[in-house]
Amino acid sequence: MLKTIAPILAAVGCAFTATAQDGLVYAYDLRGTNEFFTFDPSDAAAGRTFIDDGTNADLYNGFAMDFNTAADTLYFVTSDEDLGTISLADGSFSPIAAL
Repeated sequence: MLKTIAPILAAVGCAFTATAQDGLVYAYDLRGTNEFFTFDPSDAAAGRTFIDDGTNADLYNGFAMDFNTAADTLYFVTSDEDLGTISLADGSFSPIAAL
């Protein structure tokens, strides 16, 4: 059990995270797997639900992400200093403006 929870906690510790109103944590694993996923912090044993398995990995090199107040748009700032949104459906990045 501890071996199952430890990678999840490590991923959260190494990832940008944001919590939507449904209580799920959205996380991006920065350890080389480049996975964008969700998990329920009240039931970590249930595992992760992958939104992107690394397909859009080059898009996630960045600084921060956070939801708007309605928790339906996830904003992201890339290391190239672009502001955009990340699709909660497939993990794709849509740029809005250069910072």
